[in-house]
Amino acid sequence: MAGPAATLGPVAAPQLKEPYYRSTEVNELLVALEEATRATPTGGPSEFVPPAGGELQQVEARFHHLIFGRRGSGKTTLLRYLENELQKTGRATVWIDQELFMALSYPDVLVSSVLEVMEGARSAVVAARSAASDSRWRRVLGHGRERRRRRQAAKAALDRAIANLQTLKHLPNDRKVEWTRKVGTDDTLDALGSVRVVPVEVRVGTTTKSSESLTTTETVISSKEEYLERSLGEFRSLVIAAAAECDGGFVFLDEFYRVDRKDQPLVLGYMHRLVKDTGLWLKVGSVRYWTTPYRGGSPPRGMQPTQDANIISLDRGLQLVESTRAFLETILGNIAAR
Repeated sequence: MAGPAATLGPVAAPQLKEPYYRSTEVNELLVALEEATRATPTGGPSEFVPPAGGELQQVEARFHHLIFGRRGSGKTTLLRYLENELQKTGRATVWIDQELFMALSYPDVLVSSVLEVMEGARSAVVAARSAASDSRWRRVLGHGRERRRRRQAAKAALDRAIANLQTLKHLPNDRKVEWTRKVGTDDTLDALGSVRVVPVEVRVGTTTKSSESLTTTETVISSKEEYLERSLGEFRSLVIAAAAECDGGFVFLDEFYRVDRKDQPLVLGYMHRLVKDTGLWLKVGSVRYWTTPYRGGSPPRGMQPTQDANIISLDRGLQLVESTRAFLETILGNIAAR
């Protein structure tokens, strides 16, 4: 007599359902989320949700800011969005990715940063000139002639400053700089002078010779750092002239924690002096615990938080669960609705 197993036949294996988190829709959402929130140089992030704590309104202010946040907290995204908004209104923007200079020692990292500012100032002057040339009534009525002359002078001086800084940038640190300029002149181009690499056998020193005018031609054999310090006044004049053409703007120092920590106060201190009261404002993105913006002493170096610059924190995570959840849900909702 056959048993029960013989009448039921073979037992079918259970069908396992594929987990939803492995579905095609979820994978597509993850890709869209990464692409939408990634900051890009052109146009900013394609999907931007401002921080819930009012940080966007704060960072838009004409003031120096230290924007702190862990890696991936959205510092670059916020700054790229702000850069894009300023460009829409014709204001100046200078973007300095400090990660590109992380292998450079001081003062080369500072030379590269100042060079970026001068190139940004030149772009602002050129853009202002192009906008003015489109004005038909200015051409017909002959208005703005003096302003055009100032723009041309500023552009020529900026070209000279850029050329000098490019020479310094590619100069080995064990070589000296020969800097020839006119002393006692009101012309920024003459005051900037020109720099070149000094032959190895030249002895360090300073020579001057009188010209036919009241000015004096001075040739200084010095270092990169001394050139930056002695040219600071002329650099500031150029920044002021450029900022006046476009209602000011912002200088973004992103990934600043990549700068050698002992050099950070030196870089920030010079950049602060360069743009102070010029119409340009510093927006520094960094990781708080990897950053030393200020160092005391005589004289003190750097930018002192709450005195020279205000702090904006983008750190969220489990410290602020509700605002973090609302932020992520808004991004996901916006992407899903597209």
